[in-house]
Amino acid sequence: EQSSSSMQKERTPIPGMPNCPITGLPMIDPVVAADGHTYERHAIQRWFQTSNRSPLTGAVLAHLELVPNYSLLSSVDGLTNHVSNS
Repeated sequence: EQSSSSMQKERTPIPGMPNCPITGLPMIDPVVAADGHTYERHAIQRWFQTSNRSPLTGAVLAHLELVPNYSLLSSVDGLTNHVSNS
């Protein structure tokens, strides 16, 4: 858990990044859950320690697997490259 929190400190959100519906903070490592919604990885993993339901809909999830939100990650990479090239 300590390595997870120190990893989060090393990475900072990019302005304009959507907020995680659990934390209310801009996402750094966005993942898609079985409900089709995107969450910050550490927040939804913590949620899954106590629940198998969607934080947004309350529905029981078919599985607890998380998939990186490649669309948002591409946006982050594009923004990062744009900012660093400016």
